[in-house]
Amino acid sequence: MAKTQVIFLKPANLAAVQVIGPYGETAPKAWANIFKWLDYSKPDPKPDHGYGLTFGDPRKVADKELRYIAGVVAPSNWVSCESNLVSGWRFDGGTFLRTRVVGPYSDIGKVISGLRDKWIPKNGLVLNRKQPILTIYRSDTRTVEPAECVADVCLPVFADRRNKPRD
Repeated sequence: MAKTQVIFLKPANLAAVQVIGPYGETAPKAWANIFKWLDYSKPDPKPDHGYGLTFGDPRKVADKELRYIAGVVAPSNWVSCESNLVSGWRFDGGTFLRTRVVGPYSDIGKVISGLRDKWIPKNGLVLNRKQPILTIYRSDTRTVEPAECVADVCLPVFADRRNKPRD
C-alpha cells in the first residue's frame, strides 16, 4: 500500500449528484450524471478531480439507506438551481487518513476495508462514523486506462484516547 498519512482537508462547495442504494450500482449512475453535466455546462476552469463520498457501511446498513455523492468543486459563478442534474452540497472537511491508490477504481473498496479494519486500529486511531468516507478521483476514466487511474482514499479519523498505538 502507498504512503498513508493523517491530513486535514479543507471544506469545499460541490456541484454534486446524490444517489441512494448499493454503491456498486448507484455510484456509476451518479458519475454518469456528473460527466453529463460537465460536458454540457463546460465549467471554466474544468475541475481536475472529483469527490466520491460514501455514507454508511454496507456491512451494517441496508442497501436502501446507503447514500453516495459524486461531485466536483463548484465553479465560483455556479448557482445550483441552474441545473436539474446536479445540486449544491457542502463537504465539511476535517481530519482524514489518506492513502494514494494507483490502479483500477474497482480496487478502492478493498483499500477502504484494509485501512478501516487494520491500519486505523493498529495506529491508535478511530474511524469517525459521523463523516463520510471520501475518495478523491484524480483520473478521468473516460480518458485514462484503469491500470493508470489515480485516487486518494480518505477515511475520517480521530485519535483513540483509550489506547496507545501498537507497534
